[in-house]
Amino acid sequence: MRMKLRPRTVTWHDWIANPFDVTPNGAESFADFSNRVLTTVATLMPMFNQTANMLLVAHLGTLRVMHQAWVPGTVFWNLDFKAGHYSTYQIQGGKGLLQALNR
Repeated sequence: MRMKLRPRTVTWHDWIANPFDVTPNGAESFADFSNRVLTTVATLMPMFNQTANMLLVAHLGTLRVMHQAWVPGTVFWNLDFKAGHYSTYQIQGGKGLLQALNR
């Protein structure tokens, strides 16, 4: 009789220890999340370029992914967008150039 192996269940500890490479069962991987955010931002770029000012409200992970894509060398975990504050970027050439962080 052949034994059927069950897929390994990812635990909270597994994910916390390596969140960029480990995906909880049934969840979206970090790579898929990042691609989804950056694809959406790319589709918004024409709108960013047509307006003088635009307000974008997003969750911390989304803001970190965007900032990290626009500001080379940014460490995901070291970036802190403070609640009740805003940050400004100038859109130029499809990238956001940081003007002010946490004003």
